[in-house]
Amino acid sequence: MPLILYDGTCGFCNKSIQYILQNEVDQSLHFAPLQSELGQKYLANNGLPANFLESLVYLDQEGAFVKSRGIFKISKHLKIWRHIAPILLFCPKKVADWVYTLVAKNRHKIGASSCLVPSPDNKARFILK
Repeated sequence: MPLILYDGTCGFCNKSIQYILQNEVDQSLHFAPLQSELGQKYLANNGLPANFLESLVYLDQEGAFVKSRGIFKISKHLKIWRHIAPILLFCPKKVADWVYTLVAKNRHKIGASSCLVPSPDNKARFILK
């Protein structure tokens, strides 16, 4: 079960999760805030600090992926992006992470503060404890 850990207090992050929900190929992704009990457990298990908020974390059987590599992993689950994802992997990690970091540093300015309220259909895919 692929799991995406995201900043639960970030409006941009919440809007990104909504985009994923609307554009994913299937319903295989699950979600949890970085600040949740589960998020904290996975951060610790993967050697990341408890206050880690600089990136989303994509977790699957291969491990934990942050920044651009996490985005590339997520894109494989999205309708149009899954065809583009293999091409994006040719972008040097250093460049892709630089772009990710630039957006991440400004994410609170980009997205309005809002809480994500999952629809009844998606509620079971969110692990909030």
